[in-house]
Amino acid sequence: MNLKKLIIVIPWFEELSQDCLMNDFFSYVPNLEKLIFHRTNESKAINENYLQYDWYISSITSYLPLLSHFIYYFHILKSNWLINSTHPNIFDQIQEHFNYIHRHVYQRRFILDLMG
Repeated sequence: MNLKKLIIVIPWFEELSQDCLMNDFFSYVPNLEKLIFHRTNESKAINENYLQYDWYISSITSYLPLLSHFIYYFHILKSNWLINSTHPNIFDQIQEHFNYIHRHVYQRRFILDLMG
């Protein structure tokens, strides 16, 4: 397939382990140059697990050799429970982790959207 730009909208944040399914999907679009993700976390805790998450780096490296832009919108629905259970610096740490693991490959941007 000769697709150059792809926008994926996932209205909920599934378990992080479910992301291995993207390998199959990315294998069908090897000429992709721009990838945009929109993903929403509705009520799950934002914790250190996100600092271990690879944010698709292994899939991108394996299946998207022509990728030049990767934009990731992480929409978080704020709630009192979420705010009270979240470490104050975790959002900055998540963004730093994302930028670090995607630092050498292509232009990348992580947009944290706190909604509500």
